[in-house]
Amino acid sequence: MSNSRGPETLGDLVAAIGPGVTAATFEEAVAADLILLAVPFGAVPAIGQRLADWTGAGGGGHDEPVRTVRSLSWFRRRVAADRQ
Repeated sequence: MSNSRGPETLGDLVAAIGPGVTAATFEEAVAADLILLAVPFGAVPAIGQRLADWTGAGGGGHDEPVRTVRSLSWFRRRVAADRQ
């Protein structure tokens, strides 16, 4: 989990959410296999400008392009599969 104020500001929220959640820097967060972006729509361009490559080809070991829109049902299936 990351925010614009830094991982040190997320301690209480991370603890409340529970196991498996960690606070991270922006750079650490965008290197994850799965990114759930929850920001005001107007903030998306500024986030995109901080990344040289959204396809995944340039970092993080990703071997397929980032898919920008997923349904909640897809997200639930992915989380369930990762837990197995």
